[in-house]
Formats: sequence, structure tokens, C-alpha cells
Amino acid sequence: EREKVGQAIVRLVKQNAQDESGWVPFTKLGILFNHEGISYRTYGFEKLRPFLNSFEDLLEFQDVEEAGNPPVCY
Repeated sequence: EREKVGQAIVRLVKQNAQDESGWVPFTKLGILFNHEGISYRTYGFEKLRPFLNSFEDLLEFQDVEEAGNPPVCY
């Protein structure tokens, strides 16, 4: 099951990259997951980031902080 979900996540990231860098904002991933029927709560996670962290063998993360704005995770 984990492998199947991991493959779906990687596919969604590749298909929805913002630019050639390959980064996709977490907020966009959350929406895409809903459309694909992937719910992190089903896997025992209360938030998206810890769920994605469980796939750190497949994904790379980047946190961007801009003055006056909440952090953005890619």
C-alpha cells in the first residue's frame, strides 16, 4: 500500500511542478491528493507535512520564509 501511495505522490509532483525546478507547494499537493483520493488521515496523520515526511526517501523538501508571510513548504 505504501509503495502504491508513494508512486502516486511522485507522479502528482512530477505532473504539477511549478517550473523546471520540480517544486510543488504543499497547499497545491493537498488539493491534488483530495482529487486523487489520497487522505493523510487514513494513514494516521493529522497534518500533511508529517505524512509527506514519511516519504522522505522519495521526496525532497524546501521551506521558504518571507518576511511578513507564513512559511511556504515545497
